[in-house]
Amino acid sequence: MAKPRRAVDPMDPQGLYRGVLRLAKLGCLCPLYSAVPRRNALHRVYMAAVWTLSSLHAASQLAYICVHHRDVSRVVETLGFFICLVNNSLRALIVLLMPDAVKSIVTLSSTHFRRAVVLPGVARFDIRRWEVGAYLWTLLYAAAGAAILGPLIVGTGALRLLRGTHAPLPAKAWYPFDTSTGAGWAAAYTLQVAVMPMVGVMLVAADGLCVTVVALTCGQLELLRKEIGYLERTAWANVRARTAPGQRVCERRVDLEREALLGKYSETHKTILSFIDLLEKPLKHVAFINSWILTICLVTTAFEILNVRGLSVPRLIAIGVYLQTSISFVFVYCFIGDKLIEEQEKVRYELYRTEWTFSSRRYKYTLRYMLLRAQVPTQVTVGKLAVLNLETYVDELNRAFTVFNAMVQLRQS
Repeated sequence: MAKPRRAVDPMDPQGLYRGVLRLAKLGCLCPLYSAVPRRNALHRVYMAAVWTLSSLHAASQLAYICVHHRDVSRVVETLGFFICLVNNSLRALIVLLMPDAVKSIVTLSSTHFRRAVVLPGVARFDIRRWEVGAYLWTLLYAAAGAAILGPLIVGTGALRLLRGTHAPLPAKAWYPFDTSTGAGWAAAYTLQVAVMPMVGVMLVAADGLCVTVVALTCGQLELLRKEIGYLERTAWANVRARTAPGQRVCERRVDLEREALLGKYSETHKTILSFIDLLEKPLKHVAFINSWILTICLVTTAFEILNVRGLSVPRLIAIGVYLQTSISFVFVYCFIGDKLIEEQEKVRYELYRTEWTFSSRRYKYTLRYMLLRAQVPTQVTVGKLAVLNLETYVDELNRAFTVFNAMVQLRQS
């Protein structure tokens, strides 16, 4: 007899983060996934296969770059996927070197984050738009990755393999055996076809994980803002619920209830800001690596389109989608960082709008404490060099365009 399915509690934080932990599992992020009690042997085999194939392919591409280091066109054509490998390896290394911080992020979010709040006599508010938006962006990112790798892999090898001919490999790489004909070409092609989707899954999982965690933090700030905005009505509703029918509501009890609610919201606000500080530790390194590596990707991809002749149609499609995805990826990272600052500003504004003029001294003291904490927003930075916001996004594009112009002038001279 089949077991009945357990009803999903919208207030359950474990249900909220079940999708995040699945992303960690796909991304082979060992410290984060170790927070999940069940780990099976299949996942360990998957991790070993991913890291082994990625290391072999990275070594072969690095050898190709060293052999052809004087040919700018070949080096630029090779850098795209090689940079993705380096980006993924560095970010995974950061996660491996900060297991305590990453586990604390999962633990704190699973115990303190909420999917919704129900205010008695007012309404129910949830963070569905943040949750759905983060997961939808992850799916779109995965679809873009499939659009990049699909034409590159299928268009260059699989169809011609069925016809008995040998096409150029999807990615330029050096191997210690002959890859022009026979079993050597089949082995190299199989290795690249296996490693490309694996690395793509790891990149999508890691990026989707970062964006999802920051988006859900914005959702927690939005819930807090709703609670503060309806503080007065919630206090009256709570006191009325505890008052016997026919009796008059005591205003002194309402004042005490307001003080208790504001104290509770102060602890929630403190927890969220502490979580952002904790989130800053790994994300500042990840954002710094993404900033520079994706700038290099933008420059090399644009340079390849304009200066390398004889590109096949599948290669042009893959490069075009890759260029657009890189620009959109930087935008999403900076956009979600900007939203994090905006939500903190909204919380501060909502605190000031409360009816504090004729409140008690204790209420004003708690409110003053919260306003001081919210005066300077807690931000996610790019390696402590810049704030992760839309201004940084514009600076990224300007820097990439400057480097691209310098490369074109160097090439022409």
